[in-house]
Amino acid sequence: VLGASWYLLAIERDVSCWEKVCNSQGPCQYRFLDCRRMDKSMEALRQSWVQS
Repeated sequence: VLGASWYLLAIERDVSCWEKVCNSQGPCQYRFLDCRRMDKSMEALRQSWVQS
């Protein structure tokens, strides 16, 4: 149980860090930080966002 709690807190810290950096870089779109939400129709938008 302790290990699982530590793991979840670590993931939460990572996501928080990614969002903080994303916000500091200009127009941020959190949906591109979540690989599970990516599909072929969003790939062109993601590439444009990455290169901006």
